[in-house]
Amino acid sequence: MAAQTSMLHIRVDDKLKADAAEKLAGVGLTVSDAVRILLTRVVKEGALP
Repeated sequence: MAAQTSMLHIRVDDKLKADAAEKLAGVGLTVSDAVRILLTRVVKEGALP
């Protein structure tokens, strides 16, 4: 059975989003991938990485 997912809506500067998306694409990731990685590490480590 697939995990249930939730949608996050956040506000960030347009340039920040575009610049981050470009850098992440260079390593094969999306902004959504990066957010999932961040949240997973916060849960595992109990703090910001």
